[in-house]
Amino acid sequence: MLDTLARDQIREWKKDPIQFFHEALGIPKEYIWHKMHELAEAVRDNRKVVVKAGHGVSKSFSIARLALWYLYTHYPSTIITTAPTHTQVEQILWREIRDAINNASFKMPGKLTTTKLELEDKWFAFGFSTKPDQGQENATKMQGFHNEHIMIIFDEACGIIKPIWEAKEGLMTNRKAKFVAIGNPTSSTGDFIDCFSDPTYKKITISVFDTPNYQHKREMIPGLSGREFVESIRAKYGAGSNQWKCRILGEIPDISANALLSKAWVESAEKAERIEEFNFVKRFVTWDVADGGADLHVIKGWWNTTELEEVVIREKTIEEAEPHVWRLLRRIKGNSIIIDADGIGRVAVGYAELTADSKTAIIPFYGSDRNTPDENMYVNMRAYGHWKMRELFEGRLLSLLPNNETQKEELLSLELDENRRGLIAMLPKKVLRKKLSRSPNYSDAIMMMAGMIDEVEPIVKSENASDIYTIKTGLPNNSKRFMAC
Repeated sequence: MLDTLARDQIREWKKDPIQFFHEALGIPKEYIWHKMHELAEAVRDNRKVVVKAGHGVSKSFSIARLALWYLYTHYPSTIITTAPTHTQVEQILWREIRDAINNASFKMPGKLTTTKLELEDKWFAFGFSTKPDQGQENATKMQGFHNEHIMIIFDEACGIIKPIWEAKEGLMTNRKAKFVAIGNPTSSTGDFIDCFSDPTYKKITISVFDTPNYQHKREMIPGLSGREFVESIRAKYGAGSNQWKCRILGEIPDISANALLSKAWVESAEKAERIEEFNFVKRFVTWDVADGGADLHVIKGWWNTTELEEVVIREKTIEEAEPHVWRLLRRIKGNSIIIDADGIGRVAVGYAELTADSKTAIIPFYGSDRNTPDENMYVNMRAYGHWKMRELFEGRLLSLLPNNETQKEELLSLELDENRRGLIAMLPKKVLRKKLSRSPNYSDAIMMMAGMIDEVEPIVKSENASDIYTIKTGLPNNSKRFMAC
């Protein structure tokens, strides 16, 4: 290696990683922007660096090339990179490493594979994922790496599990070791977030507003985020939202950026009186159908967006649960039943349609249906219903029966999922079931109300909203929850 690259040149590059980027890796100077300079100098001059960044600000591009700078200018050295998933390791950070080697100004020494670059026996870079089910195994593997020079890189650091954070401390006892944690701050808590209050770290924030593409209002550097991305996030989530904070500003959100709801919103809905901000009265029932086993039938009665009553039925068939739906509808003097129609719910829709009279509408909710009110916004009706529910919570337009801790847990477990088409999507239901150890029956019953309330015919309607509340509705004075065994 040292015969291939002159020792004097290596000493120069060791002092100046940006010079290495340009001369060794062939990156045009105009593509090396000021935040890349800041990050490179921080890694060169500090043992521990933590970086929170927006989306598309070249964080993986930069850290991959800094890994190569350290490897080729420090002998002997070991680079350990990790990320939450194998895809993130192989297809993001290590793809950047492979691209950097393949596009270098000259043939860079070393044997390169998908996630390893080896120069000599104790001179290499290696990448692995930190899957939760392999956490202890990977932590042990990580602690086995020792060398004169070590650099540890946590990419997408917000998602890296605690055993890996603890394992890296054993390597940091080496005074020459460096640690870099970089990622999008999608959570408000955790080991990555804690680094920003630790005085031993050099801290960097990279916003989309920092990029040359945003500042010059055109694509100065291919692939960097710019004004189009900023406007798409503004339109979808709103400026000031948690998605805006983490994706655009690179700032720590108030709650997890992927969380659908905040705890404050849910608690406010549990304390709210009847919501009286509509120019209509709609009374109806939502039925989240049990899918066998210990799954629950959750049946809720509504006065607009105010929950009036709830009936929960355990270990009963659809035929056994259906009479409870009709009894609740009669108690609240409603005219519509919204039913979860995916899967076994189709059977429930069929039964309800057979027994419905001409005054009662049976409204099926197909969560998997991709035909949404805005196909450029939502991946399916499940995503649409959850987003409409979010808007009700955020706008303080939802009143729920209090003291339902199971429901509260379900609501606070709901997460948005990244969608490759840029649409709003929810974390798959099977993932949520695994997270909760049950199906989210309570939250689904609320979500269906939010997604389908526009399909319910009003019982009373007026041009003047204040007129509505002088009309006697014949509703019970108190809200109730029933558990049918």
